[in-house]
Amino acid sequence: MEKQRIYPIGEFVFEEIRNRGYVYVDKTAAIYQLVSTNKYYFLSRPRRFGKSLLISTLDAYFSGKKDLFRGLAIDKMEKDWVKYPILHLDLSSNRYSDVATLEKALDAKLERFEKKYELRNNHYTLSDRLVNIIHRAVEVEGQKVVILIDEYDAPLLDVMGNRAKLEGLRNTMRSFFSPLKTEESFLRFVLLTGITKFSQMSIFSELNHLDNISMSDRYSAICGITENELLTQFGTDIHELAQANAESDEEAFAHLKAYYDGYHFSANSEDIFNPFSLLNCFNTNTYDTFWFSTGTPHFLLDILQKTGTELPELSAIHARKSSFDRPTEDERDMTALLYQSGYLTIKEFNPIAQTYTLGFPNEEVRTGFADSLANYNTPSYLTEQDNMITIVRMALSKGNIDECIQALYTFFAGYPYDINNNNEKHYQGILYTIFTLIGARPITEKVIANGRIDMVLELPEYVYIFELKVNHSAEIAIDQIKTKGYAEPYVLSDRVVHLVGVNFDSKTRNIDGWKSERM
Repeated sequence: MEKQRIYPIGEFVFEEIRNRGYVYVDKTAAIYQLVSTNKYYFLSRPRRFGKSLLISTLDAYFSGKKDLFRGLAIDKMEKDWVKYPILHLDLSSNRYSDVATLEKALDAKLERFEKKYELRNNHYTLSDRLVNIIHRAVEVEGQKVVILIDEYDAPLLDVMGNRAKLEGLRNTMRSFFSPLKTEESFLRFVLLTGITKFSQMSIFSELNHLDNISMSDRYSAICGITENELLTQFGTDIHELAQANAESDEEAFAHLKAYYDGYHFSANSEDIFNPFSLLNCFNTNTYDTFWFSTGTPHFLLDILQKTGTELPELSAIHARKSSFDRPTEDERDMTALLYQSGYLTIKEFNPIAQTYTLGFPNEEVRTGFADSLANYNTPSYLTEQDNMITIVRMALSKGNIDECIQALYTFFAGYPYDINNNNEKHYQGILYTIFTLIGARPITEKVIANGRIDMVLELPEYVYIFELKVNHSAEIAIDQIKTKGYAEPYVLSDRVVHLVGVNFDSKTRNIDGWKSERM
């Protein structure tokens, strides 16, 4: 069936989307509230989550392009439609390696406005040139200036991991953005968007008057697609997706929810679907890791490896509100960066303790992260890794634990020596990653009455209870499962339960022995 709807895949210019009849989810009621309430804002959202479209929509609104908004919520709300001078800067359009490349990019962007307003830069500093442009725009157009800065943090993210370069770029940006505060009387509206908030030691020390709406309940759905928007505006798309995959509409919706839903950007946020993945899914009528496949920052995997952070630890992180305000560039605490980048989201908020529980938003991110970590750690063993995962999947689906462990033994024999942390947590993390890649949902450190189970793997016909040891024995591991009653929660299950004890040797850095029993 030929698609009748046109999805804005890779298109984020509001005027193009409206003029060419692309699918558009109306966010203009929230936008009207934004422009009517305050004038200085900062919004953090993950990549490909609609920030650029939001900026472009604001550009069209402040340009007074009323016709583009016919039929949208704001059409009934706005009466004046004033045209303002707009300075729209997209910092993601360049690549930055040092201060010189940043200054060159900013110079080119400012030169465009200087030509428009017939100004000479006369070798002024970047910030002085910005001030001159603001003053001239007000003088020429008779209205205060709107400043829209998309992906403000792109230069900083390009050099993450290099503290010297990061500091130089940050100082340049701090100076460049300083007029956004000093020239307040000439400005009508200011919005900066980005992935991260480089905190106290960054440009935000200069821009402390910005209203950070990144975790605001009011604006939690200003980017992305809510469950209500999906059900009310994409019913036909869900039906076509269901037909293409031989499933019911209800099954297709459940599939979409499991793979692309689950984002929460505030304590009481609506459920938000990833718009990039959702639209790509409808466009192709296939389920895939669309968002995650567009690229995981290598520096993020570097930091996780340096800090010894394993995949299971990311499934349940507890944080206070202050955690989201810590410097993003502080490699000792990855909470803010992982959350702001979209790899973790708010799963629960405790209003009494004022604490957040963070975890993977959905299956796309969980399995994508597992795949990225596995490929990062074993880049020269990718073919062997794929073969191992296939063998493990088939073995576990048949209840053949010996075949599964033998495949894992071969895998560990080729595992890089220098990144092995050589402790129980590390081996648990590797097994968690592998079991995630076979399509299962392993549970680590499951709490029961008599302790914590190292790992539980539940499949349609089997339950595997793992106890892991280092420099002990598989027999000791099995005895612990029995004496502590780890299998008791599953005695009434209609599935076959396997008790699995695995011991690792710290010298060989591999499985030293294993033992399994069926209940």
